[in-house]
Amino acid sequence: MIPILQKIIFFICWFWLMPSLAMVQYKPISSMERSGFYGGGIVDYKSLPDLKNIVSGYSLQYHFFIPEMNKLVAQSYRDFFKISLGLGAHWFKKAYDKNQFQCESSKSLQTLIYRGGLRGAFTYVEYFTPFVEFGLARSRCFSYKVSEKISFEKPSNKFKSYISFGLFLSFKLIDKIAIYSLDKDYGINDIGIIGQCSWFHREEKAGIKLDSKLAFCEAGLSFKL
Repeated sequence: MIPILQKIIFFICWFWLMPSLAMVQYKPISSMERSGFYGGGIVDYKSLPDLKNIVSGYSLQYHFFIPEMNKLVAQSYRDFFKISLGLGAHWFKKAYDKNQFQCESSKSLQTLIYRGGLRGAFTYVEYFTPFVEFGLARSRCFSYKVSEKISFEKPSNKFKSYISFGLFLSFKLIDKIAIYSLDKDYGINDIGIIGQCSWFHREEKAGIKLDSKLAFCEAGLSFKL
């Protein structure tokens, strides 16, 4: 009786382990990442715990790889370090105070910051991808109402540069096979969540006291193509 029971237990364990081992050993071939889109919300931590007003603005970003740029990285490091160009914009829903922001001429003015720079991503681990980005930034003030046209105004002071630190968390942690299927069927290399914090440096102006930096954090959804 015992040998028969052992065989049954062995068969059940073998039947359960074989698919798991196959999934661990088999890794589908994914396409090369060439570009990516990101959309998210700017988090206003001062609004906590009032979750209704926690989003003070929105962000949109596009980054793309240039093969010639990645050739600047040594051959042995290209598998886990990639360089790309990024273009993005941040739209704040309301004007800020004089000492905090640059759109103070009217309460109805809103703020648009646009930026462009280089991004370096550490892609050695496919589930967690930390990155750093730095470049140039500019801004515009604008007023928008449903019954009126959009009107733009120059900001009272200008941004000159920025630096961002962030982390990409892939949904492959939840369902790796589904992400590879999206790559095969629709060309979506990966989907995940990005969280990042940015620091924007202002140009100094004589006789005006302003914070030299504007800092905010954001989170959103990213698609890699």
